[in-house]
Amino acid sequence: MATIEITHSHAMGTRQLRDAVEEVARKLQENLDIQYQWSESGDEVTFARRGADGRVLLGGEEVRIELNLGTMLRSLKGPIEKRIRAHLDEALS
Repeated sequence: MATIEITHSHAMGTRQLRDAVEEVARKLQENLDIQYQWSESGDEVTFARRGADGRVLLGGEEVRIELNLGTMLRSLKGPIEKRIRAHLDEALS
């Protein structure tokens, strides 16, 4: 299993950050067929699709993404990571 770990800093308030992460999650759902769900506390998003699962952790100054890729997606680790980083840069900058 391949793992993608990304930490991205931000200077957003809580509500603005949640809205931005929601936007990224929707784009990932559209582009990568990922299903996602917010935690009750609102500071974590878990997501999954066939062959991958992970989470997004919202912090006061950074967002952390942890994504586990199964065997079939392992060879796509680079392009998947690149797409996630692009979405984060767009949404959190």
